[in-house]
Amino acid sequence: AVAAIAPATAVAAIAPATTTPDAGAATAPTPGPRPGVAPPTGKHPAPRPDARLPPEVAAELDAAEAALRSGDTATAMRRADHSMLTQRTARAYAVIARAACQQRDLGKARAQLAHVGSERSRVVKECLAAGIDLR
Repeated sequence: AVAAIAPATAVAAIAPATTTPDAGAATAPTPGPRPGVAPPTGKHPAPRPDARLPPEVAAELDAAEAALRSGDTATAMRRADHSMLTQRTARAYAVIARAACQQRDLGKARAQLAHVGSERSRVVKECLAAGIDLR
């Protein structure tokens, strides 16, 4: 047996209302920047100060520093990079920059330098010792 198909019901499209505001109508003020909060400047959030690191981030960065001290630059970079999945920090960028200098990767070291914050002098000093001049 063939079932009868009911005719489709037409659905009226609803057009959005297009009204123009009255010339004398008041508009809501545009909110300005919040005091003490810097506006975002790039596609990545700014690194946060290390004073408030979550324990897992601090542990990951400690392990990255230990790997870097032992000469395992690949592990240092991987651990620092992994820590940034939770929170981007100047310390993580600094570890990656210092590891890049030990690998003699000037491009990568320079790319990280913009994010190292207060660690900049340490990074520049350690990179210079590794033969990479970031000044």
